[in-house]
Amino acid sequence: MLSAAKRVHMARNAPSRTLAPNLTLVLRGLGRLQHPSGPVFFVRDRQPQPKEIVLAQWKRTLFLRDEGLEARGWLIEVMNCVESIGKQEFQLDDVYSFESTLSQLYPNNRHVKQKIRQQLQVLRDRGYLDFMGRGYYRLRSPA
Repeated sequence: MLSAAKRVHMARNAPSRTLAPNLTLVLRGLGRLQHPSGPVFFVRDRQPQPKEIVLAQWKRTLFLRDEGLEARGWLIEVMNCVESIGKQEFQLDDVYSFESTLSQLYPNNRHVKQKIRQQLQVLRDRGYLDFMGRGYYRLRSPA
């Protein structure tokens, strides 16, 4: 299993195209991946994906355009952490497990847990995830 820091490094340095077996176009912009959930597949397992699904995946993170550079960076990193958990439903403690990784990325921030909670609230308000109560969250489906 790859460490969170390695997954973040791989995501940042992902090639723009992978041709086989899946045709993948990684949407880039804003200096970083625009879709922190990973690549948006136009073709997957040699099957074209429905336009509606591709657009829904893309639209899921359009709100990042409205954020400032530093805020966008934090949001993307927390989104990457949430996606790395690998579950639709997760706990706040699952995201806290990335505290050391985020501390390395943002060494001047001495309140990383508070920042994680703040970013989860922003992601909730932007419709990216739902707060279920008592430290439990659920990712919203992209479609």
